[in-house]
Amino acid sequence: MRMRLLHRLTSFTLLLVGLIAFSQLADAQQVWYYHRAIGFPVSDTAYVRLYAMTVDSRGNIWVISSTATDTTAHNSVWEADPQDTVFKKIVDFGSYYDSSSSSYFDKNVGSLTGVAALGQTIYLSGDQPSQLTQSNTVAFIYVLRNGSLTDSLHLGYGMRGSGFGTFINCIQVSSDSIAFVGCPYDPNHVGPSWRAYNMTSGPFIAYDKNGVAAERPFGAYLFGDPSYAYSGYYSPAPGGPAAGGTNVILSLALIPGMNYADSANAIRNSYFFTSRSSGAGNPGTGGIAVWTGGYDRQPALYTAKQVTDIAGYLSLGTYAYYGITADSAGDLFVCRGDSGYDCVKIFQVIGTFATEIGSLPSRTDPNNPNPNGAPFAGPTAVSLSPDQQTAYVADRVARKIFVFSTSLTGVDERPQSQPYRFHLNQNYPNPFNPSTLISYELRSNGRVDLQVFNILGQEVATLVDGVESAGVHSVLFDGSKLSSGVYFYTLENGPQRVTKKMILIK
Repeated sequence: MRMRLLHRLTSFTLLLVGLIAFSQLADAQQVWYYHRAIGFPVSDTAYVRLYAMTVDSRGNIWVISSTATDTTAHNSVWEADPQDTVFKKIVDFGSYYDSSSSSYFDKNVGSLTGVAALGQTIYLSGDQPSQLTQSNTVAFIYVLRNGSLTDSLHLGYGMRGSGFGTFINCIQVSSDSIAFVGCPYDPNHVGPSWRAYNMTSGPFIAYDKNGVAAERPFGAYLFGDPSYAYSGYYSPAPGGPAAGGTNVILSLALIPGMNYADSANAIRNSYFFTSRSSGAGNPGTGGIAVWTGGYDRQPALYTAKQVTDIAGYLSLGTYAYYGITADSAGDLFVCRGDSGYDCVKIFQVIGTFATEIGSLPSRTDPNNPNPNGAPFAGPTAVSLSPDQQTAYVADRVARKIFVFSTSLTGVDERPQSQPYRFHLNQNYPNPFNPSTLISYELRSNGRVDLQVFNILGQEVATLVDGVESAGVHSVLFDGSKLSSGVYFYTLENGPQRVTKKMILIK
């Protein structure tokens, strides 16, 4: 036993030196490969200007075309199976106001601005035509239950629900059916913000910033800071006031699987990201923000800080739309389609500092061209498959969806069943406080050791010590008795051994 422990400590010390030498990048980085593109019917290509996208629980891809960046476009909704080569049109709202229409839902769309999925239900955000709601423009949310146009709810002025304001610039929906949307409102001229809407099946109790309870019906926004005349106001995004309504929050990324509903844990641990373009006359307003300190029944508690990176990639310019998404580890995918970029990079964000850990291969990336990468012309939005092994990028200029995966095998060529492998996943959440889930995969039955070490190589916990069967396993690590800092967890299965890093922040 003593020799075995000595062997472990010696091996761990050598491994630790290597991990420190190569920083935090090597142990969690995935390699992505470009496979193919999904197009649109020739008859519609001239009217398609890709904007936002999402993936539902079946793995189907949903993308919207919008007049938000090009008035010659049509506001339309498209769906594709991962194996498809051409998207199927779900609805085309056109690019105009149809005064003869008796239905708000029939072609009466000013601009589509967002699309999100929860299970198989699809949520669309946008604004109604100014001709319909003069003298103001009024926002809406459309809910396509089970992705069906014929089984839909229409929320907004003249339809159902209330308080949708002037514009909703993007939409994401948490696992407990709360819609997070970007908004340009700025009552005190301190910066744009966001709103939360009740998309559950009925009313619930929510709280304003001071903790005052109020029942909020289906379709209603949740109250914000009562010290402002505008009761829906939450904290502003970094970057200062929005000029002309162009440099506002246009994309929002929730963390898959994160609990935004439990007040105690969510306030300590939950977070999400937003992206904001810079104004033409104020280039410093754009960038990525991380929002912390709240939960989805009391959203006004969230506050934002700017995220920075060494290379300045996240100092976003004046391009029309910088789409973002995140995986369950909290790694952030950021599209840049403006001149001199044409790429999608991946960042690990700790606090407010982002480290680039990868990218989706692009043959047009001026700094890192990959001849086997996608021919990006203007990457706008990015989404991940439910298993997060496939990435899709909507390109506004190329008018295609580019498909990537973490396997050299094409997504349409994968075998129906794959054998188990020896694999240690990144813990989730990370950073964590005080608990985190560690999952791993075993190729065959055998003895397993899963241990946690501190930065000095000292063992602080043994999570597994025994024989386990082939397959996927998970274990909860409780760090409540440990101090904040960097820890390493090591999985051993016979001669196989792998170590990953995790961060405890209290």
